[in-house]
Amino acid sequence: MRYNRFQLRSELPFPAHLVFSWLSQQYPLPPWLKSNEKVSESFIHTEMHRGIFHGKWLLERKIKNFTATTFQQQGPFTCWQHWTRVQDLGENSALEDEVFYSAPWFYAWIDRWVPQIVQYQQEKIKRDLAIYQAYPKQPKRILVSGASGLVGRAIAAFCRLAGHQVIVLRREGRNRDSIVWDPGSENADLEDFEGFDAVIHLAGENIAKGFWSERKKKRIFQSRSHDTWLLSQLFCRVKHPPKVFLGASAVGIYGHQSEVLDEGSPLGSGFLADVCIHWEKATQSMEERGIRVVHARLGYVLSAQGGLLSKMLPLFRIGLGGKIGKGDQMMPWVSLEDVVGAFYHLLHREELSGAVNIVSPGPVSQALFAKKLGNRLHRPCFATIPSCCLRGEKARELLLSSACVLPKRLIETGYVFSDPTLDSVLERNIPLF
Repeated sequence: MRYNRFQLRSELPFPAHLVFSWLSQQYPLPPWLKSNEKVSESFIHTEMHRGIFHGKWLLERKIKNFTATTFQQQGPFTCWQHWTRVQDLGENSALEDEVFYSAPWFYAWIDRWVPQIVQYQQEKIKRDLAIYQAYPKQPKRILVSGASGLVGRAIAAFCRLAGHQVIVLRREGRNRDSIVWDPGSENADLEDFEGFDAVIHLAGENIAKGFWSERKKKRIFQSRSHDTWLLSQLFCRVKHPPKVFLGASAVGIYGHQSEVLDEGSPLGSGFLADVCIHWEKATQSMEERGIRVVHARLGYVLSAQGGLLSKMLPLFRIGLGGKIGKGDQMMPWVSLEDVVGAFYHLLHREELSGAVNIVSPGPVSQALFAKKLGNRLHRPCFATIPSCCLRGEKARELLLSSACVLPKRLIETGYVFSDPTLDSVLERNIPLF
């Protein structure tokens, strides 16, 4: 049996105790593995997905003297031993990873996984701590709706790592870390909504899934405008309302426009623009109560774990990716990592209220996006879907609409993007094999 050893060391501009505290709470895996991580005191439960490969990975972890030692109990490796040591360098520290592993011969491709897994873990800790260190450390009690979605999971996980108490707003299944609210019945216990420092409201019907029938459009509209209004009324009735309400919106509010857009630009027209306009107006009563309300206008969130990129990858992997229509429509995109960082920024920057665009400072055309994605996958990118083949309101507004949106207010208030260019996002989400 063949055994392998991989080592990686990097210096971090953070004290050792902080790095080790952050490290001991997680065992992050790259987004292209599409893993579901559950960390307990001694065990890490993950499910690894890669192509046709799908398997459980159960790891036992021991933490002692600034060293985390991880052993595989169940998974694809014949042997897996991973030591992560944090070395104290005074104000700075060093992160040293050493992996000793072996895998069956038919899993030979795993040899190419290991360096990328370890490198991702080190980069994520460095990236997360840079965000954490930039803001006040006072713990907050935060209510998060839509926490089962791609963005909600990531934001809730980061806030917990940063020491905040995160309570999830659910429709059913109440426990110590969640409260239940059914907007359909409009019944709620006001005491459940007392005492939150912040609310992050992300819930809403998936606009990309399914045909836009009149019934679907009604669900999209109601889940955003009506349900947000109901939630707003609840927080206007409590004795101790939150200090800040961060509500998701979307760059769809600008509609189809050829000009460069920022938060002060005129709003657009169309179904999505109308939904977003009413979505943002639904919080007016909270603003009148004195709650700081932020409308986070999200662009296309890029991650291999879900959303636009994960849907495009299968087609591009078989060489059928390419332009949609003329390909000159601008795509306001943002990495999942920057969505988390931007929401954390909004949480702490009290001067920010109203509309804030959460998009990358480097928007690209759809044709350039397709070209870069094809290059990263080493696949041709010659296919074209003519505009005449994309009929209907959904295709027109989601695929053919153009909006060159810039994050003016984030930049003005000092937010530093983890992924200012498309290349860095694609590198993290698409491995080299």
